[in-house]
Amino acid sequence: MDAFPQPVTPLALDAWAKAAKASADEVFGRLKGSLAEAVARTSRVYTKERGDLEAASRWEALQARMRFYLIRDLPKLQGPMAELAWIGGLPQRDTWRVLDLGAGLGTTTFSMLAAAEALGLGPQRAAVDAVDASEEALRGFATLARRAPLTTALEVRTIPGDALSGIARAGGPWDLIVMGLFLNELPFDERLALLDALAPKLAEGGTLLILEPALRETTRELHRLRDGLEGWTVAAPCVRRGPCPMLEGERDWCHEEEKASLPPALVAVAKDAGLRGDRLRYSYLTLRRDGRSLIDRAGEGAWRVVSQSLKTKGKLELFGCGAAGRVRFMRLDRHDSEANAAFGDGRRGQILSVTGAAERKSGQRVEKDTVVERLR
Repeated sequence: MDAFPQPVTPLALDAWAKAAKASADEVFGRLKGSLAEAVARTSRVYTKERGDLEAASRWEALQARMRFYLIRDLPKLQGPMAELAWIGGLPQRDTWRVLDLGAGLGTTTFSMLAAAEALGLGPQRAAVDAVDASEEALRGFATLARRAPLTTALEVRTIPGDALSGIARAGGPWDLIVMGLFLNELPFDERLALLDALAPKLAEGGTLLILEPALRETTRELHRLRDGLEGWTVAAPCVRRGPCPMLEGERDWCHEEEKASLPPALVAVAKDAGLRGDRLRYSYLTLRRDGRSLIDRAGEGAWRVVSQSLKTKGKLELFGCGAAGRVRFMRLDRHDSEANAAFGDGRRGQILSVTGAAERKSGQRVEKDTVVERLR
């Protein structure tokens, strides 16, 4: 099995922050007042006052999104894009044709291209159709596209309006369709209809990538959407073909958490805004029409880690999701060994192969001779 792809160059977040600040100054004017206060107010809209999501398109929020959130969120697609590369799912052409629905300031497109370039697998050119209801946000997208620290030649066509009319006007087909923090804003019964409308617009071998907030309810709705799909393959994050086991309990949901490293000036903004700047959380679905998925690489017996490591006296536990559902794994400290060392390093989002665990009523026990291999 080929090794999971690793970045060959780091994301230049300092350069992105400089380009975003210059673009915000040009499109929205210089920020009056504290960026940290604008970030804090915008955060409340997204996490606690979601009935007022229109506020996220107002002037102050656009400033906060371009100057802070865009940079903070830029690394989000590194994992999903590496998975797509691992299964051979990246577009095999010099020019990638991209549709960005709910494009906003372009964060998802920039994240996708920056991740591909970090892997050394970026295209020569990207032709992006950007659809969003906010013309102000789209102006920000187009302006930053001209300054973006990318080697990819980026061409952005902005299409103001709602998703369905935007799809019709944009045309297609597209190699990649991305939706970042957008699908959850639609009524639930409209989401499957939107995916049905997108299916014939996806180029052969193409990918639809949905990125959502790591909030419990929005993520559980993403799980419900996953279980209602017809004609789509869940390429990632799942390594099981059956229904999502997270929906069996009311409090469970599957999301990603990555370490983040903001530029120093934005670390201070995050702190002053009361945000944790060292953690990046999100939920996602990578969908395809050709049957290709992580299971092709990881195998039917693989497990996705869906919790943090749970350390208590004398033992270490974590939850994995695989063909058998959501399962608790436990290793006694005295069974720590070289063979199962990867279990001790386990964290949310990894994919593990576990061979020789002992079945118990409470789950599976990792013994001294259990072989644990990290695949992703």
